[in-house]
Amino acid sequence: MEKSSIKKAIFDVLRGVVLALIINVVLVLIVAVVVKYTGIDQTVATILNQAAKVLSLALGIAIGFRSGRFGWLLGAIVGTVYTVLGFATFSLLSGKSLFTDLTVFDFLIGIAAGVFSGVLAVNLRSLDRSPKRTHRHPKTA
Repeated sequence: MEKSSIKKAIFDVLRGVVLALIINVVLVLIVAVVVKYTGIDQTVATILNQAAKVLSLALGIAIGFRSGRFGWLLGAIVGTVYTVLGFATFSLLSGKSLFTDLTVFDFLIGIAAGVFSGVLAVNLRSLDRSPKRTHRHPKTA
């Protein structure tokens, strides 16, 4: 991997993580407001929070990735870093350590969502950059 590719990959990871964290904070606040005013069961709230994590990762990676290479690897890195920083962020916001709640399941979801989103983002970008085919119809006399 050449130096410029490494630099682009690092910036893709940073953009993906930062965007995913920002989106996650917004989505979790929305879920919290919905739970508070609708009285949704805690199990449903947990599912909504997991969905918010996956959606945040997908959007952060889709928006943040620009290089169009190594989607699965960069996605896995973003998913891992995002999971750790997400728990750290919400630990700071709540004022108590939530790392005791960090499970293998959370890591697996973060990594899997990151890999899937990275592959998707890179392939969608390559589709955008591919030359458009034009269909030529033979002239009829």
